[in-house]
Amino acid sequence: MKIPHRKKDMRLPIMFAISLLLCFICFASHSSGTSTLLSKGLSIVTTPLRAVAKGTYNAASSVGTYFTDINKLKKENERLTKQNKALSEENAEYQALKDENDSLYKFLDLKKERTDYKFTNANIVSKASSGYLSIFTIDKGSFHGIKENMPIISDEGALLGVTYSVEGSSTRCKSILSYDMNVGVYDKETGETGILSGSFDTFSQSRCVMKALPNESSLALGSKIYTSGLGEVYPRDLFIGTVYGFIPEQGSHTKNAVIALDDSIITSDSIMVITSFERVYE
Repeated sequence: MKIPHRKKDMRLPIMFAISLLLCFICFASHSSGTSTLLSKGLSIVTTPLRAVAKGTYNAASSVGTYFTDINKLKKENERLTKQNKALSEENAEYQALKDENDSLYKFLDLKKERTDYKFTNANIVSKASSGYLSIFTIDKGSFHGIKENMPIISDEGALLGVTYSVEGSSTRCKSILSYDMNVGVYDKETGETGILSGSFDTFSQSRCVMKALPNESSLALGSKIYTSGLGEVYPRDLFIGTVYGFIPEQGSHTKNAVIALDDSIITSDSIMVITSFERVYE
């Protein structure tokens, strides 16, 4: 069976060619300065075509401009993002250096005030709590003259704890919050003495207790507590904190004073290890 041949529809190409011819005639007429009836008619016919062409061109130009602007904005946003990140990093570095310098200035003042101390500065690199032990690690060790049982203070001069496990370039330290810490302390105003240690009851509140005070103790809320300097480990007059409250001992005539530690004991990252000091023997 012979398949009939479908003729091509030539109407659209013919109409397009006629439109081009009409546009050319109209253009030639206007260029020559003549205005014939034919040219006017052609103008009426071709005006919508020119309008459509112009609108299409303008739309295409607008789309191109839109995508160009989008690309420019995207590149500018990327540039500003990188610049903002760099400024943030610079600001963080500046703040870290400022904090370190402020801390060193405080330590310098402390050195001038306490000429009987010898210090080694260090930074706390990690903190951990296990059971009722509060441990932190510093970035100095035996290579820097650190030994066991050296007291550690904050940049405010408050007692943080003591070294107990020394390696070449790092040292593990025990915070005074630990339950097995025992520090001789006293109240400067009354001269009343006692033993400070960590407590199961106050550990979670970051507080210590001054143990076994007589019920008639003259300590009062807000009394400031310092190291007494008795013994071989801690120098005298390192600040500990203030009396926060009292806990009576059941079945005895004593009580414990709850000591709110100095804020720097909790927040300090830059510290000093007291490597030597003049001891008190009384």
